[in-house]
Amino acid sequence: MAVGSAFQAVGNIYSAFQAGDQAKYAAKVADYNANVDIANAKQQAMNAQANIQQERKAGEGYLSKQRATYAASGVLSDSGSAMVVQGTTAAVLEHNIQQQWNQVQQQEALGYSAAAAEVSKGKQQAKMYHMQAVGDMFKAAGNIANAIQGMPSTPGSDATGGGAPDEIAMAQEAGFGKT
Repeated sequence: MAVGSAFQAVGNIYSAFQAGDQAKYAAKVADYNANVDIANAKQQAMNAQANIQQERKAGEGYLSKQRATYAASGVLSDSGSAMVVQGTTAAVLEHNIQQQWNQVQQQEALGYSAAAAEVSKGKQQAKMYHMQAVGDMFKAAGNIANAIQGMPSTPGSDATGGGAPDEIAMAQEAGFGKT
């Protein structure tokens, strides 16, 4: 019995180290995903600013052509209805640009929120794995103590690492773990 407890203790220690590695990996994956979300948000903002600059240049060109057309027709562009038309056109062009900018700001905010959610998810997963590692270390200590005293091993532990029965059941349902 003491040998079995010792082997179970070794299995628990091995499981604890594996859980620690899983915690590190989960945190790294979450950080990577968050960095991708942040990069996408920044890229959207840069693309939007480039598009807005291009639209403003196009709008200036359009207004210039409009003034030239009025002048060719003999209408003064700085008085009367021609000035009103140009002012309205400029306002419509700028309004469209502002709407585009607002949409991009919303998408950028969603990207940063997704990044924060990824980091939080990774921290939670890492915390779960760390807790599993601590539990496995306590099981190992108990099994070592039992081996020294010649008592049977702790219930629910096995030589393959284990984890709490609820964690094993959840992992199996999710498609992970022992089959």
